[in-house]
Amino acid sequence: MNMTSPRSLYCATLRLHSSRAVADDVCAGVFDHGGQRLGLGVPPDWNGPLPSDPEWGIELSKFYFGLELSQAYRATGRRLYLTTWQTLVDSWIAQNPQR
Repeated sequence: MNMTSPRSLYCATLRLHSSRAVADDVCAGVFDHGGQRLGLGVPPDWNGPLPSDPEWGIELSKFYFGLELSQAYRATGRRLYLTTWQTLVDSWIAQNPQR
C-alpha cells in the first residue's frame, strides 16, 4: 500500500464551524442545537433519548462539531481535541452498525 501525506482541502463551511468554545463543550460532552444545550457525555448514547425535535438526531449525526475539534487541534496541538474526535467517531460506528 502506498501511503501519502495528507493534502490540504477547501471546506466551504469551515468559517461557520471554527468555534473553540464549541470544541471545548464537545470535549466536555455538551452538545448544542437550536439554542438548547444537552450534556450527553463522551461518548454519548447516540441512539438515546433526545429532545422531541428530530433535528437533534440529524444534527448530531452530521458531526459538524468535528470541524470545531479539528480546528482547535490544529490551532493548539492539544491531543484532547483529537482523542475526543476519535472517541466520538469510534462510538458512533460501534452504536450504529451497518444495516
